[in-house]
Order: sequence, then structure tokens, then C-alpha cells
Amino acid sequence: MGMLVGFNIKANFTMSGTFNTANNTPGVYDDGYVLTDSRGAAGDNAVGTGNFGYDNASQIGNGGTTLTMDQTTGFTVGNGNSSGNDSPYVGFDLAYGDSYWYWEHAKLGWEFGFGLLPIRIEGEASVTANQNSYTFDTEPGGINLSLLPQQPTYQGGYNQNGPGSGPALQTVPVSTNSMSVAGKTGETLSVMLYTFRLGPTLYWNLTRRIGFYAGAGPAVGLVSGDLTPSGVVTLANGTSAHYNASSVADTDFIYGGYVNATLVYHAVPGGDFYLGAQYMPMGGANFNGNGMSAHLDLNGQVYVTAGINWPF
Repeated sequence: MGMLVGFNIKANFTMSGTFNTANNTPGVYDDGYVLTDSRGAAGDNAVGTGNFGYDNASQIGNGGTTLTMDQTTGFTVGNGNSSGNDSPYVGFDLAYGDSYWYWEHAKLGWEFGFGLLPIRIEGEASVTANQNSYTFDTEPGGINLSLLPQQPTYQGGYNQNGPGSGPALQTVPVSTNSMSVAGKTGETLSVMLYTFRLGPTLYWNLTRRIGFYAGAGPAVGLVSGDLTPSGVVTLANGTSAHYNASSVADTDFIYGGYVNATLVYHAVPGGDFYLGAQYMPMGGANFNGNGMSAHLDLNGQVYVTAGINWPF
């Protein structure tokens, strides 16, 4: 019984289709907000509002008299492919066996083993987002936006007599520009891998204290987990937007084989320490749905094991 560390575990991701962003609230943008305050209603530029905020001073233009807001309406992924390899992964290893044929320094037997390994791999896809850019004017003769406190950001409030209500911004944009912006989004594959192995073992006493195990045989794996979108698209102009997408859950059986080698140190009678390596090539598991897919590749997985052994 001991610790299991997995290496060379990979995943390939594909994402395609058109996704709508979740932010459809009027007056709320990717990089700020322009909402009415207690002085008036939306659409009345003569009244203006102090209930506005922005994320970056670079949104201020025209000498401090305009403010630009961006709003992403959706994005398209054209078969965006990526791969991830976040090893090593740490898990649990358990085995039981027996021996039936003995020689002077060797014995031949069998072993049944179980492994438990949580795996989490992230992928990334390039996207093209549809974004609208809105420009708002300050009230004529109003304060220079670049002189507002809290720079490089600013957060105004609803109460016209409260903090942030002094400067006034018109609530109707004076211009609107539609554009396409490159960006990225991601997926995360989170699974639990259960492995079962059964095969013959050969044990050899190298010295009075040190022994060597070797084994090989078939292996079966059970992969269970979820493929989850990040829910955020990050654009090249520094803005980001959220989108709604559901996770995909699946469970797959995979098959393969294993070869292992283990060194055993006889610390006390009936108590050993062991350190081993195991090569367990298996098939792959697929997760598909909601415009996403992931292939977990276990064809080259290698394990390092260490723990305690109780011979009896």
C-alpha cells in the first residue's frame, strides 16, 4: 500500500460552434457600467448620471470628455484544438499477491493491484468574438474624467448626493462601433482513473535486506469525470466576458496491460519499504457534448510507486 505518481498522461481538446455571452443587462459592459442614478431615467442625456464606472483609464478619450465601453455579444470557435499535459498526478496504490513456486533465492506467484488517480488537465481554444464599442460623452462643461479619484479605475454610485455622484455622464452613447476581436477560452477535463491489474510476479532476494519484484499482465481502467468549459472568454484588447455552457459527464472502460519492477527493503520482520516503476499503456477515453470534446490519452502512462509492504 502506498503512493502512486502518474506521468505522461495527456489530453487533446476540440471546441467548435457559436456561443452567446451571458452579459445582456442594459448598461452593463465587459469593462464597466453606465446606469441611471437618482436624478433621472435612461435616455435623458440632459440629466446625465453619476452612476458609472470603468475598469481602465485607457477607456477615457478626447481629453477626458468621452468614455468608451465594450460589450461582447458572442464568439465563434472554428474547431479550436489544443492539448494539455499537466503531469505529474498523485494517487493511491494497493496490491495483494501470493507465491506458489520457490527456489533458493526466488519465488514465482501472482499479484492483483488497484490504482486510484485523480487527473485534471486544462485546454485552450482560440476564438473570434463579436464586440460592440460604445462611446459616451460627459455633460457639457462637466468634470475631466481623467481627474476622477480611484484611478486607473472608477466606481460611481446611484445616490446623486453620495460618493461618486458629482461627475455626470450622458446615458445614451454618441457612437457605436461593431468589430471582431481575437481571444481565447478554455476547457478543463477533471476525471478519476481507477485501474485494476492482474498478472504473475517473479521475486528475487538480491541481498539479505533487498529484494526485487517484477510483474506483467493485463489491466482494466475505469475513467469517470467531467469536461467543463471555463465560462470566460478573454479578448486580445484586455476585456473579458462570461458565457453559459454546461459540463459534459461520462464514464468509460479502457483496456491495456502493464509491466512493473519494484525494489523492496526489508526494514523489520514482516515489514518492508518499496519503490517501484510501472508502465501501463491503455486506450483513451472520450468526452463529447455542448460543442466541446476531449480525448484522454493513456497510451504512454508511467507510474512511480512507493509505500509499505507486509509479507505474511
